[in-house]
Amino acid sequence: MNSRKRKLIQNCLATVANGFVTEVAEAIDDEVNKQRKEWMREWLKRRNTHGASALLLGELALEDELEYKMCLRMTPAKFEELLNMVHDKIERQDTFMRDAIKPRVKDDWNTVAEGFKEHWNFPNCCGAVDGKHILIKASANYGSKYYNYKGQHSVVLMAVVDHKYCFSYINVGFKGSNSDGGVFQNCAIYEALENNLLPDGLFLVGDDVFPLKMYLMKPYSGYRRHLTVNEQVFNYRLSRARRISENAFGILVSRFRVFERHLAVQLTTVNKVVNAACSL
Repeated sequence: MNSRKRKLIQNCLATVANGFVTEVAEAIDDEVNKQRKEWMREWLKRRNTHGASALLLGELALEDELEYKMCLRMTPAKFEELLNMVHDKIERQDTFMRDAIKPRVKDDWNTVAEGFKEHWNFPNCCGAVDGKHILIKASANYGSKYYNYKGQHSVVLMAVVDHKYCFSYINVGFKGSNSDGGVFQNCAIYEALENNLLPDGLFLVGDDVFPLKMYLMKPYSGYRRHLTVNEQVFNYRLSRARRISENAFGILVSRFRVFERHLAVQLTTVNKVVNAACSL
């Protein structure tokens, strides 16, 4: 093979190789561009509990109105007044992609507390927290994770109920093998409560399975000692307030008879059914 022919072959191979490399590079770029970009940064998902509005402005409004005014150039009262005037026009709706940033109205908690005081003679209570097992039809691959203490398969509905038997907060989807207390401590509302979600002096009520906190009251335990008269009266009134959650679950089942039997649908559908029923 003469040198001219050899050089021609080398040039052809180089051209083919360059074309192949270019195609591969373009294919890689296309795949990278097709990858879904991050919808929301992780730290932004924690804004409701760790953001400046939840922490800094909340503390300044309570403890240092002068610094609050220097930050926003207005007093807390003026900010709330302006927010109430415009929030209907700027309010966004929650979607499956992300939660909207909504105005936080502490008056709502105070209204519920007044309701508990008036109807159930238990002041400063702004909700009853409790869990309910939603029965599901077990699939072969569920194992024992959804097997609850009653010997049935279920997912846990954790809810906070107001004085009118309405659901203020719900979380559904935890496996039935978890206890109510364990589910509560893994819900988003637990972290929010730990970061002073409720106004000062207000609290939720629950039964013995929940932890005793500044924001969560539970009955006195008479396991190792006799309760005093005052403690018995306190337990009686707390139990009256706490039973609101049990009654709300009863109303839910009575209105939507599908919960009287095992739900024979996929777990994602179970969550949608429960969320829809509680909303209605």
